[in-house]
Amino acid sequence: MKVEYFDYDLPKKLIAKNPIVPKSNSRLLVSESEKILPFSQLPQILNKQHFLIFNDTKVIPAVIKGKVNERYILITLHTKNQTGYWTAFGKPAKNAKIADEIHFGNTLKATVVKKYNSHLLLKFNLNEKKIISFLNKYGDLPIPPYIKNIPNRKHDELNYQSIFAKNLGAYASPTASLHFDKAVIDNLKKNNIDFTKVTLHVGAGTFLPLKNPIIENNKLHKEKGFISKGAADKIIKAKN
Repeated sequence: MKVEYFDYDLPKKLIAKNPIVPKSNSRLLVSESEKILPFSQLPQILNKQHFLIFNDTKVIPAVIKGKVNERYILITLHTKNQTGYWTAFGKPAKNAKIADEIHFGNTLKATVVKKYNSHLLLKFNLNEKKIISFLNKYGDLPIPPYIKNIPNRKHDELNYQSIFAKNLGAYASPTASLHFDKAVIDNLKKNNIDFTKVTLHVGAGTFLPLKNPIIENNKLHKEKGFISKGAADKIIKAKN
């Protein structure tokens, strides 16, 4: 199957640069009735036979600004490798060469081990626990590249973390979750619409286009997922 089969024209003026307030005022296409309704009406559209599964992954604030060879570079970590190395996007990647050290403040630094395309393989001077602590304190959330806003951690946490966010590990937000707010969840409960939670950490593949024109010839990034026995039992029961 060809990638081009999925191409469609989306005028830039129709791409939202900021979320609507409240989030549940976004629009929902109900294909069965061919209607476009406010997302807030989802609890009224569903009934007791429906069952929802929410993704409780939490986005890592994986974007950090570093300095290499007296030049600034923006690093977006996207993969923790089993060997203890991290793979990251570098912007601009040309500022860093193999064996260069990238400095992030006084405590954290990383050596460039390998370069390929816009990716950098980095070896940090601190262990994973301390790196995550540094990211939580100084990092920014990875925001879709078409949004040109200046990073604002408080604003971005509000708009690009879902209300289910709990388990840290995603490198991008599961965007369908962002339409839900407390009012929608409360109304789902009032209408006795059952749900459960699983964890799927969104990976780096969400940032990358498919390079091969034939879909089957592309290799996608791996993503980690976790599901409890309790959640699995509820899903099986709902499907039956």
